[in-house]
Amino acid sequence: MKYPIYSIALLLFFSSSGAAALGENAARKQIFLTEARASNIVILNSPDSKGDPSKRRIILPEFSHYCHVAADADAFRWIGASNRMFPWVGKSDLNSIFEERNPVPPTIPLPNRRALLMLFELKNGKYMTVMPLSGEASVSWLETEKNGELAVDYGSLGTEPVPSESEVPLLAWAVGDNVFDSINQVWQTIAQSPLYGNSVGLRSQKEYPEPWKYLGWCT
Repeated sequence: MKYPIYSIALLLFFSSSGAAALGENAARKQIFLTEARASNIVILNSPDSKGDPSKRRIILPEFSHYCHVAADADAFRWIGASNRMFPWVGKSDLNSIFEERNPVPPTIPLPNRRALLMLFELKNGKYMTVMPLSGEASVSWLETEKNGELAVDYGSLGTEPVPSESEVPLLAWAVGDNVFDSINQVWQTIAQSPLYGNSVGLRSQKEYPEPWKYLGWCT
């Protein structure tokens, strides 16, 4: 089965393999990203039962800085605000970017707690990229809880729940020697995954569209 990839244009120009279904961690509603793996994809075989929480806590390795890519709005405007994603940079406290600022910036409010992508500078000198994914009937997002923990959640963004027979891709992540390497590894993992088949292509493998050679922004 092929799924459309849920991504952001900001990072399309970045491009190892390996996928794993979420095992016993699902029962504990935790996903550990502290394991020594270069990359991975986390997939649920089916959505959670009705009434069972869908949100899962993400256990992160120690980090010194992070980048939270999200919309500039307190209200949740998913995915309508996907063209207004900004990189919000903080230190080791995930709540640091949500603190009220004085004076308040005149044009940019606080970021939304739900992110489309997150980057981490790890204390061991490496970098981690974490990206939520979409499936045939679901979309996932990262969310910083008010207690400072990171979680991943999913839904249909419609009036009906995710169908019980559907797989739910939650997230992909990778660790690299630099931030570009970690982003590249995530995209390669996604592109090579059987989940997405030929529906995902890296920019390096695409032919640059001829009209874009002379059309400009808002032309």
